[in-house]
Amino acid sequence: MAIAIFYFLTALAAMSQDSYLPFKKNLIQALYKPHHQRTILKEFQLEKIELKPLGLEEKLAIELEEVPKPAVKNIALDFNQQVSTNDILSAMIIKKSVEIQKDYFGDDFQLTIPIDVRRYVKEYGIKFFGNGIMFHVVDFKTKDIEKSSVNELAIEIRKSMPVITKESYIKFLSNLEILIAEQQTNRLRPYDPERGCLITNLSKLPANKLNFGTGNPDFIFPLTIEKNSAAILADEDKFILRLVY
Repeated sequence: MAIAIFYFLTALAAMSQDSYLPFKKNLIQALYKPHHQRTILKEFQLEKIELKPLGLEEKLAIELEEVPKPAVKNIALDFNQQVSTNDILSAMIIKKSVEIQKDYFGDDFQLTIPIDVRRYVKEYGIKFFGNGIMFHVVDFKTKDIEKSSVNELAIEIRKSMPVITKESYIKFLSNLEILIAEQQTNRLRPYDPERGCLITNLSKLPANKLNFGTGNPDFIFPLTIEKNSAAILADEDKFILRLVY
Protein backbone atom coordinates (compact mmCIF):
# COMPACT_ATOMS: atom_id res chain seq x y z
CA MET A 1 0.00 0.00 0.00
CA ALA A 2 3.02 2.31 -0.18
CA ILE A 3 1.71 3.88 -3.41
CA ALA A 4 -1.64 4.75 -1.84
CA ILE A 5 -0.04 6.13 1.31
CA PHE A 6 2.35 8.35 -0.65
CA TYR A 7 -0.53 9.62 -2.82
CA PHE A 8 -2.51 10.46 0.31
CA LEU A 9 0.43 12.30 1.89
CA THR A 10 0.99 14.28 -1.32
CA ALA A 11 -2.60 15.52 -1.30
CA LEU A 12 -2.46 16.24 2.43
CA ALA A 13 0.73 18.27 2.00
CA ALA A 14 -0.84 20.31 -0.79
CA MET A 15 -3.84 21.08 1.42
CA SER A 16 -1.65 22.16 4.35
CA GLN A 17 0.35 24.81 2.50
CA ASP A 18 -0.65 28.47 2.71
CA SER A 19 -1.97 29.98 -0.49
CA TYR A 20 -3.72 33.15 -1.68
CA LEU A 21 -5.60 31.21 -4.35
CA PRO A 22 -9.38 31.32 -3.96
CA PHE A 23 -11.17 27.97 -3.69
CA LYS A 24 -7.80 26.30 -3.13
CA LYS A 25 -9.28 23.24 -1.43
CA ASN A 26 -11.75 22.70 -4.27
CA LEU A 27 -8.94 22.95 -6.82
CA ILE A 28 -6.73 20.49 -4.93
CA GLN A 29 -9.61 18.07 -4.51
CA ALA A 30 -10.18 18.15 -8.27
CA LEU A 31 -6.47 17.70 -9.08
CA TYR A 32 -5.84 14.92 -6.57
CA LYS A 33 -9.18 13.13 -6.75
CA PRO A 34 -8.12 9.46 -6.67
CA HIS A 35 -9.10 6.94 -9.28
CA HIS A 36 -11.07 4.05 -7.79
CA GLN A 37 -11.60 1.99 -10.95
CA ARG A 38 -11.07 -1.57 -9.76
CA THR A 39 -12.89 -3.59 -12.42
CA ILE A 40 -9.97 -5.10 -14.30
CA LEU A 41 -10.35 -8.26 -12.21
CA LYS A 42 -13.38 -10.24 -11.08
CA GLU A 43 -14.91 -9.61 -7.69
CA PHE A 44 -13.01 -11.46 -5.02
CA GLN A 45 -13.56 -11.88 -1.31
CA LEU A 46 -10.35 -12.40 0.65
CA GLU A 47 -11.04 -14.56 3.66
CA LYS A 48 -8.96 -14.25 6.80
CA ILE A 49 -5.69 -16.09 6.42
CA GLU A 50 -2.67 -16.32 8.65
CA LEU A 51 0.88 -16.09 7.39
CA LYS A 52 3.33 -18.25 9.25
CA PRO A 53 6.51 -16.45 10.34
CA LEU A 54 9.63 -17.25 8.37
CA GLY A 55 11.54 -18.13 11.50
CA LEU A 56 12.95 -16.76 14.71
CA GLU A 57 13.97 -13.12 14.77
CA GLU A 58 17.68 -12.64 14.30
CA LYS A 59 20.04 -9.75 14.57
CA LEU A 60 20.36 -8.05 11.20
CA ALA A 61 23.18 -5.97 9.79
CA ILE A 62 22.51 -2.80 7.78
CA GLU A 63 25.07 -1.51 5.31
CA LEU A 64 24.88 1.77 3.40
CA GLU A 65 26.79 2.33 0.20
CA GLU A 66 26.92 5.65 -1.66
CA VAL A 67 27.05 5.68 -5.45
CA PRO A 68 27.52 9.02 -7.26
CA LYS A 69 24.77 9.62 -9.82
CA PRO A 70 27.25 10.68 -12.55
CA ALA A 71 29.08 7.35 -12.13
CA VAL A 72 25.86 5.42 -12.80
CA LYS A 73 25.10 7.64 -15.78
CA ASN A 74 28.57 6.98 -17.21
CA ILE A 75 28.08 3.23 -16.80
CA ALA A 76 24.78 3.44 -18.68
CA LEU A 77 26.46 5.31 -21.54
CA ASP A 78 28.94 2.45 -21.98
CA PHE A 79 26.22 0.00 -22.99
CA ASN A 80 25.40 -0.79 -26.59
CA GLN A 81 21.82 -1.49 -25.56
CA GLN A 82 19.39 0.29 -23.31
CA VAL A 83 19.62 -0.37 -19.59
CA SER A 84 18.07 1.62 -16.78
CA THR A 85 19.57 3.12 -13.65
CA ASN A 86 17.58 0.55 -11.70
CA ASP A 87 19.18 -2.28 -13.72
CA ILE A 88 22.67 -1.05 -12.90
CA LEU A 89 22.04 -0.40 -9.20
CA SER A 90 20.23 -3.73 -8.82
CA ALA A 91 23.22 -5.47 -10.41
CA MET A 92 25.52 -3.76 -7.90
CA ILE A 93 23.30 -4.88 -5.03
CA ILE A 94 23.00 -8.56 -5.95
CA LYS A 95 26.74 -8.79 -6.59
CA LYS A 96 27.42 -7.21 -3.20
CA SER A 97 24.86 -9.50 -1.53
CA VAL A 98 26.54 -12.61 -2.88
CA GLU A 99 29.97 -11.31 -1.87
CA ILE A 100 28.80 -10.70 1.69
CA GLN A 101 26.97 -14.03 2.05
CA LYS A 102 28.83 -16.29 -0.35
CA ASP A 103 27.77 -19.54 1.33
CA TYR A 104 24.27 -18.50 2.39
CA PHE A 105 22.21 -18.71 -0.80
CA GLY A 106 23.41 -22.00 -2.24
CA ASP A 107 23.51 -22.57 -6.00
CA ASP A 108 20.51 -20.44 -6.94
CA PHE A 109 19.69 -16.78 -6.35
CA GLN A 110 16.42 -14.94 -6.94
CA LEU A 111 16.20 -11.20 -7.49
CA THR A 112 12.71 -9.81 -6.83
CA ILE A 113 11.74 -6.38 -8.18
CA PRO A 114 8.44 -4.62 -7.36
CA ILE A 115 6.95 -2.93 -10.44
CA ASP A 116 4.47 -0.03 -10.29
CA VAL A 117 1.91 -0.94 -12.99
CA ARG A 118 -0.27 2.20 -12.79
CA ARG A 119 1.16 3.90 -15.87
CA TYR A 120 0.89 0.67 -17.88
CA VAL A 121 -2.76 -0.14 -17.08
CA LYS A 122 -5.03 2.67 -18.29
CA GLU A 123 -7.84 1.58 -15.99
CA TYR A 124 -5.55 2.51 -13.10
CA GLY A 125 -3.47 5.50 -14.15
CA ILE A 126 -1.22 7.56 -11.90
CA LYS A 127 -4.16 8.60 -9.71
CA PHE A 128 -5.09 5.06 -8.78
CA PHE A 129 -5.57 4.83 -5.02
CA GLY A 130 -4.60 1.26 -4.23
CA ASN A 131 -1.86 -1.32 -4.44
CA GLY A 132 -0.90 -1.29 -8.12
CA ILE A 133 2.19 -3.45 -7.69
CA MET A 134 3.40 -6.67 -9.26
CA PHE A 135 6.56 -8.58 -8.42
CA HIS A 136 9.04 -9.66 -11.07
CA VAL A 137 11.51 -12.45 -10.26
CA VAL A 138 14.85 -12.92 -12.03
CA ASP A 139 16.61 -16.26 -11.50
CA PHE A 140 20.40 -16.45 -11.39
CA LYS A 141 23.03 -19.02 -10.60
CA THR A 142 25.04 -17.78 -7.64
CA LYS A 143 28.31 -18.67 -9.38
CA ASP A 144 27.26 -16.59 -12.40
CA ILE A 145 26.72 -13.54 -10.18
CA GLU A 146 30.19 -14.03 -8.70
CA LYS A 147 32.00 -14.20 -12.03
CA SER A 148 29.90 -11.66 -13.95
CA SER A 149 30.56 -7.94 -14.06
CA VAL A 150 28.00 -5.36 -12.98
CA ASN A 151 27.50 -4.50 -16.65
CA GLU A 152 26.76 -8.10 -17.59
CA LEU A 153 24.33 -8.53 -14.71
CA ALA A 154 22.55 -5.28 -15.61
CA ILE A 155 22.02 -6.55 -19.15
CA GLU A 156 20.55 -9.82 -17.83
CA ILE A 157 18.17 -7.91 -15.60
CA ARG A 158 17.06 -5.70 -18.48
CA LYS A 159 16.51 -8.68 -20.78
CA SER A 160 14.33 -10.35 -18.16
CA MET A 161 11.96 -7.42 -17.63
CA PRO A 162 8.40 -8.28 -18.69
CA VAL A 163 6.11 -6.30 -20.95
CA ILE A 164 3.46 -4.85 -18.64
CA THR A 165 -0.07 -4.84 -20.04
CA LYS A 166 -3.55 -5.04 -18.60
CA GLU A 167 -3.60 -8.72 -19.56
CA SER A 168 -0.27 -9.56 -17.93
CA TYR A 169 -1.29 -7.81 -14.72
CA ILE A 170 -4.62 -9.65 -14.64
CA LYS A 171 -2.69 -12.89 -15.00
CA PHE A 172 -0.45 -11.92 -12.08
CA LEU A 173 -3.47 -11.12 -9.88
CA SER A 174 -5.27 -14.28 -10.98
CA ASN A 175 -2.30 -16.38 -9.92
CA LEU A 176 -2.47 -14.74 -6.49
CA GLU A 177 -6.15 -15.67 -6.30
CA ILE A 178 -5.30 -19.28 -7.04
CA LEU A 179 -2.71 -19.36 -4.26
CA ILE A 180 -5.23 -17.88 -1.82
CA ALA A 181 -7.98 -20.30 -2.88
CA GLU A 182 -5.61 -23.22 -2.45
CA GLN A 183 -4.39 -21.90 0.93
CA GLN A 184 -0.78 -21.74 -0.30
CA THR A 185 -0.15 -18.80 1.97
CA ASN A 186 3.59 -19.46 2.14
CA ARG A 187 3.81 -18.46 -1.54
CA LEU A 188 2.09 -15.11 -1.02
CA ARG A 189 5.20 -13.49 0.42
CA PRO A 190 6.90 -11.07 -1.99
CA TYR A 191 10.22 -12.95 -1.74
CA ASP A 192 12.10 -15.64 0.16
CA PRO A 193 15.04 -14.08 2.07
CA GLU A 194 16.77 -17.46 2.18
CA ARG A 195 16.85 -17.70 -1.61
CA GLY A 196 17.54 -14.16 -2.74
CA CYS A 197 16.99 -10.44 -2.40
CA LEU A 198 14.11 -7.97 -2.71
CA ILE A 199 15.14 -4.59 -4.15
CA THR A 200 12.82 -1.59 -3.83
CA ASN A 201 13.69 1.59 -5.70
CA LEU A 202 12.51 4.73 -3.88
CA SER A 203 14.96 7.10 -5.53
CA LYS A 204 12.34 8.80 -7.71
CA LEU A 205 9.82 9.63 -5.00
CA PRO A 206 9.07 13.35 -5.47
CA ALA A 207 10.16 14.63 -2.07
CA ASN A 208 9.23 18.20 -3.08
CA LYS A 209 5.56 17.17 -2.94
CA LEU A 210 5.79 16.30 0.75
CA ASN A 211 6.23 19.85 2.00
CA PHE A 212 3.82 20.40 4.90
CA GLY A 213 4.84 24.02 5.34
CA THR A 214 8.29 23.67 6.91
CA GLY A 215 10.26 22.68 3.82
CA ASN A 216 10.95 19.55 1.82
CA PRO A 217 12.01 16.39 3.66
CA ASP A 218 15.77 16.02 3.92
CA PHE A 219 15.71 12.31 3.14
CA ILE A 220 13.19 9.54 2.45
CA PHE A 221 13.87 5.99 3.56
CA PRO A 222 11.76 2.93 4.47
CA LEU A 223 11.33 1.99 8.12
CA THR A 224 10.62 -1.65 7.30
CA ILE A 225 13.72 -3.82 7.65
CA GLU A 226 13.73 -7.40 6.35
CA LYS A 227 16.61 -9.82 5.89
CA ASN A 228 18.15 -9.71 2.41
CA SER A 229 16.14 -6.71 1.36
CA ALA A 230 17.65 -3.65 -0.25
CA ALA A 231 16.44 -0.13 -0.90
CA ILE A 232 17.66 2.26 -3.57
CA LEU A 233 17.46 5.78 -2.12
CA ALA A 234 18.55 9.18 -3.40
CA ASP A 235 20.20 12.17 -1.76
CA GLU A 236 21.01 15.11 -4.03
CA ASP A 237 23.91 13.99 -6.27
CA LYS A 238 24.19 10.38 -5.11
CA PHE A 239 22.27 7.16 -4.74
CA ILE A 240 22.32 5.38 -1.40
CA LEU A 241 22.04 1.62 -1.40
CA ARG A 242 20.74 0.23 1.88
CA LEU A 243 21.45 -3.48 2.25
CA VAL A 244 20.07 -5.60 5.08
CA TYR A 245 21.50 -9.05 5.72
